[in-house]
Amino acid sequence: MKKVAVIQFPGTNCEHETKRAVDHFLPEMGADIVRWNETDRLASYDAFIIAGGFSYEDRGRSGVIAANDPVMKVITKEAEKGKPVLG
Repeated sequence: MKKVAVIQFPGTNCEHETKRAVDHFLPEMGADIVRWNETDRLASYDAFIIAGGFSYEDRGRSGVIAANDPVMKVITKEAEKGKPVLG
């Protein structure tokens, strides 16, 4: 069974709604919520969704902080292998 990782950063929201949507509309895949610091789990997923909201509680330059987080390096490598990323 293919699986989608819904990435949860500190301060993001809608990860539970996103998981429910994937589980409902793509039951053949299903989704798990994966915290930003669980990078060792990511290679086992077939696709990634970055949950909505404000990473790092919308602090100044939060997008830059999130973009440079180790989880994004892992997701970038997985995307280069052809795995889709949404968000």
